[in-house]
Amino acid sequence: MSEAEPDLSGFLEGLPGRAAARPRRLVLPEGAEPRIHAAVRTAVRQGIFRPVLLGHPTEVREALRHSGTDPDAVEVVDPTDAELVERTLAWLLERRARRSDATSRLRKWAADPLMQAGMLVGSGAADGAVAGCARTTADVVRAALTCVGLAEEMHTLSSSFYMVFPAGHRAGPAVLSFTAAGVVPHPDARQLAEIATAAVRARRRIVGDRARVAFLSYSTHGSARGPSVDVVREAVSVLRSLMPDVAADGELQGDAARVPAVSERKAPGWTRPTSPKSSSSTSGPPSRSARCYRACADPSTTSREGPRPRTSSRWRASPP
Repeated sequence: MSEAEPDLSGFLEGLPGRAAARPRRLVLPEGAEPRIHAAVRTAVRQGIFRPVLLGHPTEVREALRHSGTDPDAVEVVDPTDAELVERTLAWLLERRARRSDATSRLRKWAADPLMQAGMLVGSGAADGAVAGCARTTADVVRAALTCVGLAEEMHTLSSSFYMVFPAGHRAGPAVLSFTAAGVVPHPDARQLAEIATAAVRARRRIVGDRARVAFLSYSTHGSARGPSVDVVREAVSVLRSLMPDVAADGELQGDAARVPAVSERKAPGWTRPTSPKSSSSTSGPPSRSARCYRACADPSTTSREGPRPRTSSRWRASPP
């Protein structure tokens, strides 16, 4: 490669500093949750973002005080505030203008803190939102799609997360991206390629390096046959046409994508990451990506960051 790539050995440790350099206003609609209070305590102490909590002001401020956070350092918004509800309703009416929604239904949505957070993000009043520690993924995705929508160039909703391997790990130091069709369980080739494209673009922003994409399957370079294998092969071709500067290969089994001895034997043409400055993104049907993730995970030595649904770059669902 002609340009230097970043050293990934300090990726995880460098995230707080990067965030503190440009602290964003983030909405946390589950303001009554203890895990939110713990996260806010860290955010305030390190200055990594400016939190906005939705919840009953008296109760939230008291909970923040008990968690060790100065309540005066945190913006708390009452979700029952009439002005906030009306702003959210107006936003929903505008966003859903082409649909035949009953006003009563939208008014009920407007009183939901998730929809209120979505309105604040979608209207530009907040830079992002984090939700999902108490509410379901379906609720979070619905609010994000309704109030924010997909990024302009996106047609398929997907997510990705990052697995960080330290220097002492057999795979590290490295940062792996795992991406899957979290909402589309059986993506076609075009959708799978778009999911991979979104993961590569997100990785460039978050990790800052060049991704190498492995499309996962139960087959490696023709070792097995089946409809899903055909989809993966076609997706590789589509991605190569969309992003010719990105190294991509498939179909690959998880070991062929990551283990040098296996890839040299099964997939000698695969541009597998081989140095601390290399990177990799894995893409494939949800079950295949999940199996590869579990095979790579070692709770004692790895860290997982995500998932990060891509409705836009401003909305994230937190792990349950």
